Amino acid sequence: MEQPQSRKQDLRRRVLFVMKIGVSIGLLAILVSAIDLAETLSLLRRLDGETIALLALIMAVQVLLLALRWLIVQGYQGLASGYPATLRITLIGLLFNQTLPTAFGGDAVRVILFRRYCSSYAKAISSVMLDRITALGAVLPMVLVGLPVLGARLESFAVPVWLQVFIAASVFGLILVVLTGRRVGNWMAGLGMPAAIVGLLLEFRGLLVSPVWMLRTMMVALVVHILTCLAVFAMAAQMDIAVGLLESLVLIPVVILISSLPLSLPAGACAKGRWCSP
Repeated sequence: MEQPQSRKQDLRRRVLFVMKIGVSIGLLAILVSAIDLAETLSLLRRLDGETIALLALIMAVQVLLLALRWLIVQGYQGLASGYPATLRITLIGLLFNQTLPTAFGGDAVRVILFRRYCSSYAKAISSVMLDRITALGAVLPMVLVGLPVLGARLESFAVPVWLQVFIAASVFGLILVVLTGRRVGNWMAGLGMPAAIVGLLLEFRGLLVSPVWMLRTMMVALVVHILTCLAVFAMAAQMDIAVGLLESLVLIPVVILISSLPLSLPAGACAKGRWCSP
């Protein structure tokens, strides 16, 4: 005779399964409602089959590399969820990033799902945020090298003052964290900075000053960013948009950097409109 506890567990599994289906359908509905299907189909018709296949391949490789980058970060932190679980959580996070009006919605979902592999939510948050900071740390050198090169090629090109300030502050903060070590952590703690943020910065510094871990994460992150630039270049070429490979390698990292801000939607749109308009 089936035990009541077993029936409860079976009912719970069924309820969770129905809830997962409901959430999936809801997210897909939100995603579809946010897209102008007519305009999207019109743009897709301008792409040939080879380009669509290339873009699909690039996106698939990027997802695999995103999971690998996070797995490397987990290894540095002494965590071990395994690649299949990391890939699954990464895919779910990407879906939520496309449906929620913030760049951090997917990260919140990743934290919730990754909690089962950590000792606490604090550790899960630290892992997800360290992965994001690592991605930004890799895009910063691309911006620093690319903008002067593009400025030398295009006389009319000018970097907005606010962006110059943002990049300079990012570089200064990075150098300060690397050179001063725990002293800057103690200084920030003395100013009332939350211990979680201080610990995250120190963890990021430890990653940067560890040659093996730094090379592993940064190389994977750089490849992901370069693939994004190549995808944009391929689409622009098919749509007769005058954006060369060099411009893509320079401007897309800037958009990625700006999109990391809390006001990512307007900031990213402004960046794209500013440099991609005629």
